Amino acid sequence: MLRRSCQFALQTRKKSSLTLPKTAPITRKGQDEIEIAQAPNRAATWSPSQSSKDHIIKTNVRFVGRDLTKQPNPQAAIDLIAQQPIRYIHNNIAVCSGTDIFQGHPKVYINLDKDMPGTCGYCGLRYAREELKDKLS
Repeated sequence: MLRRSCQFALQTRKKSSLTLPKTAPITRKGQDEIEIAQAPNRAATWSPSQSSKDHIIKTNVRFVGRDLTKQPNPQAAIDLIAQQPIRYIHNNIAVCSGTDIFQGHPKVYINLDKDMPGTCGYCGLRYAREELKDKLS
């Protein structure tokens, strides 16, 4: 009995071959000619291991048929933080407490013994000793 049911299943499977309707291929009309910057205020990537936004949009299927003018295009924070002035401190140790410990920026102590600005590893703000103000400006 089991043998007959297996044979019946194989016969019906052979008879009902699944045919898919032919559709037009999805094209990227006009997207290959457009050059896309990383951000409005930055043209290149800021890390050697980072893929460019232009490469991702042209090779990722997720962006096929999307109107790129309606996609979010935020400014790069790396350039906005670089515009912040250096904060001059009287001591050799600067304290960067960030905004909120619950948002991932704990209190950080930065050593300022070198004759160059020290940078917070979390937010990127720069600190230097007061006596280096004339040298760095």
